[in-house]
Amino acid sequence: MAAGLLLAVAALFMAQATLRLVCMELNRSAYVPDQLELEHFREGRSGLHETMFEAHLVSTGEPIRTGRTGLAGLDHLRALARENRVAGARVDVYYLPAEGFWKIVDRVSPFRLMPPSEFEGGVPTVVVVAVNALIAAGSILLIRRGLGPKPSRATAGGGGPP
Repeated sequence: MAAGLLLAVAALFMAQATLRLVCMELNRSAYVPDQLELEHFREGRSGLHETMFEAHLVSTGEPIRTGRTGLAGLDHLRALARENRVAGARVDVYYLPAEGFWKIVDRVSPFRLMPPSEFEGGVPTVVVVAVNALIAAGSILLIRRGLGPKPSRATAGGGGPP
């Protein structure tokens, strides 16, 4: 039962990354290469949850404020901050200009901006979806097994000898 619950938690954590990859794959042909022009970077004291940067897309001027430091690379951002060169620095990204229905999904699992490393390479989406589905199915099976069989009617009433 405990192993099933642990697998269920792992599947839930992977669900957001899986959703992002699936949405990216469905719209792959609509992405265009672009650049982010950085404006500000702030690294929080207590960890990555407070780390964020502000930028704008060079092609459209659309403002971007995000904690997804992977878009620019955390080490790169730190180096620029040490050298006091964050403002005006540019970073290559792939951008999905179409909004529509995807704008709602992008709020939950941001995928309209992708770093080249994630867009061009990485693990194939089919593999990520398959692994996540297997982990979820395994968690369900282990949880069901941990709950055990349902008592039959004959033993449910306690009619047997003590």
